[in-house]
Amino acid sequence: MDGNKIIILGGDNTDNNAVQLLKGQMNVLKPLVDSGEIELVKTEAIIAWSEFNALMKMTMFLKQNGDVNAVLAGNDAIASGAIEAFKQHQGSTEAIITGQDSDRAALKRIVAGTQQMTIYKSFKNQAHVAAELSMKIANGQSPQFTNVINNGKVDVPALMVDVLVVTKDNIKQTVIADGLYTESEIYE
Repeated sequence: MDGNKIIILGGDNTDNNAVQLLKGQMNVLKPLVDSGEIELVKTEAIIAWSEFNALMKMTMFLKQNGDVNAVLAGNDAIASGAIEAFKQHQGSTEAIITGQDSDRAALKRIVAGTQQMTIYKSFKNQAHVAAELSMKIANGQSPQFTNVINNGKVDVPALMVDVLVVTKDNIKQTVIADGLYTESEIYE
């Protein structure tokens, strides 16, 4: 494999989450694409965020176009489909595969080295922020929102909560420390 060729396998484009995720990815990637540092060879929406649909789209892409160096997957199921496509196409993958949602299967793939990272949205952090906002509203105060996000129909006030990148090196300090999974559930 030569160069820095990447493909985005996004979520279902009828879901505003997928639209927002792609917008965020492109904010980071566009300067790199414009400078020639990376080549964005394809952006594909995966219907229903489906592992099977990702497998089919990635298999077709690999047969028609050859390899890529990285796959930015909209979620961990899509990442799983991409990984399976590489396995079927060439026996394994040397490409960097990313995902989001920190599902148990993805964390196991990260430990095994077939997926390099996933995004974790800490439920404890989200619950804490939601509780604070609820208390302000209950006490008659106006919550302070940091963003406004258009969901395709209306502008929605939003408070953005930090996400965490989970890799092989920080699984214990993130999803295990938060209680999302136990060590034995991931490392069994």
